[in-house]
Amino acid sequence: MFAMFQPSDRPFDRPYWLPWHGHGNGLSSDAWSELGDVPERRVDELLDAGIAAWAAYRPMPVRVRVRRRTPAPYRVWVDTWKHALAEDVTSRQLRRRRL
Repeated sequence: MFAMFQPSDRPFDRPYWLPWHGHGNGLSSDAWSELGDVPERRVDELLDAGIAAWAAYRPMPVRVRVRRRTPAPYRVWVDTWKHALAEDVTSRQLRRRRL
């Protein structure tokens, strides 16, 4: 008798390619797609929208020169099957609150 070891392909209930240093809203998905970059102060609003989402800090490229201080961008991934809904929610929230 022997036991076969099968590594989990979903450790911590997220795909391995999502950044380990990010955070999500606790909802899981079988497929993820990139929604885009948002300012740090808007990340929590997007995670509270009721759609499976994951956000991670994305450092600015070294070659980019910014004259004024800009908020740190976060890259956001959402449930692929609800991507259109997530875009709609994002545009409403950002339009209403102004970046």
